[in-house]
Amino acid sequence: MSNKSYYEKYWKYENDKDGHANSTPQWPIQELEMFYNAIRKFVGKDILDIGAGEGLFLNYLQEVEPNLNKIFALEISEQATIKGKRMNSKVNYIQGSADTIYPFADQKFDTLFMTDVIEHLIDVDQAISECNRILKNGGRLIIVTPVFNWLKKIIIASFFWETFFYPNNPHIRFFTKKSLDRLMQKYKFKRVYYRWGLSWFGIMPQNAYFVYEK
Repeated sequence: MSNKSYYEKYWKYENDKDGHANSTPQWPIQELEMFYNAIRKFVGKDILDIGAGEGLFLNYLQEVEPNLNKIFALEISEQATIKGKRMNSKVNYIQGSADTIYPFADQKFDTLFMTDVIEHLIDVDQAISECNRILKNGGRLIIVTPVFNWLKKIIIASFFWETFFYPNNPHIRFFTKKSLDRLMQKYKFKRVYYRWGLSWFGIMPQNAYFVYEK
C-alpha cells in the first residue's frame, strides 16, 4: 500500500481492529484556543498548512486572524482535500505529499504549520528542506508533534510499549526536543519557542509546540 492509499483509507474513517486509524484528527475548541494563544505572536500573513487534513485549524485561524493574506493547504489525501474545500472555499487547497517537492515558489510564505504531521512522514529531511526553500527569510515553521521526556520513555518502555509502537501505527517518527532541534539545525532553523501542549498530570507531555525561525 502506498503512502497516499494509506491516508485515503485514513480519511474515509475506515477503522480496523488493529488500530489503522482509531479516528481522524479532531481538534476540540479548547485545544485550538490553547495552541493559538501559545503561538499567535509568530503568525504572519502568508500561510501554508502542510498536511492540513480537512482544514479544521485553518478554519479556526481565519476566524481569529481575519487579515490573513495568502492561505494555502497542502494535503496528500483526495478525500480530505474534498472535505476541506467544502468546508472553506477561501483556502487554496493543493493535493500533494508533505515529504516531496512542494509546488510553490522559493520564499513564498512567512508562516508554515505542521500540526501533527511530522511524525507521519517517511522522508522528514526532504520535508524540512522544502520548508526552508519556500519560507521567507525570518519566517517561522510552527510544529505540533508528540514528544517524549525521560519519564514518559521509562513508563512507556515498562508498561505501554505495544500501545504506543503497534505495527501499523500511523506515527512512524518519534521525537524528543533534542532530536527535533538537531534535525532542524541541519536545515538552518533556529528554535525560538517551545512549550508542552497537552500533558498527563503536568509531568509527561502528550505533545509540544515548537516554533523555528529561518
